Amino acid sequence: ATTDETPKHRIAAPRPAPATAELKQGDHDTATSKREALEGYTHLRSARLESAEKAFTRAIAEDPNNAGALQGLAEVCFERARYEDALHYARFAAKLAPKSADALRLLGDANFKLLRYRDAIEAYRVAKRLAPNDTLVAQRLAQAERMLK
Repeated sequence: ATTDETPKHRIAAPRPAPATAELKQGDHDTATSKREALEGYTHLRSARLESAEKAFTRAIAEDPNNAGALQGLAEVCFERARYEDALHYARFAAKLAPKSADALRLLGDANFKLLRYRDAIEAYRVAKRLAPNDTLVAQRLAQAERMLK
C-alpha cells in the first residue's frame, strides 16, 4: 500500500483518463468539483500528496474543465517527479485558464524538468507578462534562457 510518505522516485501511477472538454461532455457537478479541489489544495499544502491526488482526481471526474483541479494534479505529479504527467495536466490547466500565471509557471517548470527549455521559456514569458512583478517567474525564465546558451 502506498502512503503520503512514498518517495519521489517511485514508479509513476497510471494517469486518470484525459480531462478535456472535447473528450467528456455532459453534466458536470461543478460545486462538488470545487469542494474536492479545495480539499486537494488543503492536502497539498500539508504535503499529503496521495490524499491531494485523490481529491484532485475526484474533482476532475466531477468537472473535467476545473482548471484549478488540473493544476493541483499537475503540482502533485511534479512533486512526485512524474514530470510527463505534470506536463500533461499543466497543459490542460493552462489551456482552460490561459490568464493564470501560476498554471503557466507550472507548465514552464514541467517543461524545464523535461529539458524542453524552449517550451519552458515560452510558458515563463507568458507567465511573466501576466504577472510582471513575480520575481520567481523572472528567475526561472532567466535560468531557462541560460540553459540554451
